[in-house]
Amino acid sequence: VVKPEGCFRIVVLGDSITAGVGVEDPEAVFTRRLERLFNAAGESVSVEVINLGVGGYHTLQEAETLRVTGLQYQPDHVVVAFCVNDIAWDADGQVLEELYSRLPPGQQSVLLREWRSTDWVSSLVSKSRFCFFVYHRSGSLEPFLDLEWRREFRSGNVGTPVRLGVKRLESMAKAGGFECHLFLVPAFDRHFGAYAHADLHARVRDQATGHAGVTVVDLLEDFGDQEVAAVDLSHDGLHPNAKGHEILAGLV
Repeated sequence: VVKPEGCFRIVVLGDSITAGVGVEDPEAVFTRRLERLFNAAGESVSVEVINLGVGGYHTLQEAETLRVTGLQYQPDHVVVAFCVNDIAWDADGQVLEELYSRLPPGQQSVLLREWRSTDWVSSLVSKSRFCFFVYHRSGSLEPFLDLEWRREFRSGNVGTPVRLGVKRLESMAKAGGFECHLFLVPAFDRHFGAYAHADLHARVRDQATGHAGVTVVDLLEDFGDQEVAAVDLSHDGLHPNAKGHEILAGLV
């Protein structure tokens, strides 16, 4: 994809939040707002923001999206919007769990070991999609706090979607000569002063920090400083509404 001269391209990766689930007007999604904010600054370069969000994807799948599709846009910068359910391997559309259940016990451990393989990862993460929308409307976000570490243990400590995804982002950033920002977007299921997932944020920061070319920014405190209540920024406690996207664009 040819990049026009004088154009600064930002590729944005993410799940259903980035894809704009729950927002009727595509122009209200934070990526479109972000592009307008940059171009309104009157700089000599024009800014293009490419939205590659896919509902249900976790960090590893988002990194694979960058490899397969995003790099074709020759990005000058990459933004990843992290959602609290992105730590779950279930975000692969439960493909791994389905394969695991179909194998005899003697082959299940082989599957989990082979999860390390680039061929397995590339095949699965580039094809599967799964939407958490119905789950989050009907259930609690609490189980996700420990889900990552249970999955990591079950997989023989192969790694988590966050850990493996950030490693891939680091490698591509180095090869492509661009910087990457990973923004942790909080849930909106309760008042930020009584936020229940701060420990999850801390553990994700710990896993994602320290990778060259990847900067981790936790937006929890920034959202907490807003004069709008968390419940007024989302229709389901997870996906920001138009107002939530407006604030998200400004913070990014």
